[in-house]
Amino acid sequence: QGAVALEVLMEEPTTAVSGANLVIAEPVALEGRQFQRALSQDARPGERITVTVAGGGLTGRGLYITVLLGAIILLMLVALLRAGMRRQRPIGASPKRQTPAVATADALPTAERLAREIADLDAAFVAISAPSEDIRRAYERRRAELATLLREELARSTPTV
Repeated sequence: QGAVALEVLMEEPTTAVSGANLVIAEPVALEGRQFQRALSQDARPGERITVTVAGGGLTGRGLYITVLLGAIILLMLVALLRAGMRRQRPIGASPKRQTPAVATADALPTAERLAREIADLDAAFVAISAPSEDIRRAYERRRAELATLLREELARSTPTV
């Protein structure tokens, strides 16, 4: 049967409408907003109406802000991925053991380095809750070696009076 009167209201000024014998009429103000108006009389069923909105994309400042936010988000994702990859261990791999202070104390004088190595060895042994007999023997043997080296070094470096 169709429509006796067809009215299309468009708020965006750059909008165009065509089809169904629509004719642009005087603009109208509703609820404090301005609308363009297109009218058609005796529109037949099945007639096509095309509404075209121009300039719907981002331009100027809106485009700049969108690109800037996208770049910031991308950088944050890369940083998070890198941090996650550094901390990841393969399943079943044992955690890395911290290198004892001796490795970074190579620049120390020999006597001081030996004393620090003995202290580190003692601390590591005390941290073992129930050492086996093999561990105890290895600890005592290494501690005796280091103590002997330390005594020899102190004897060499101490001036005789």
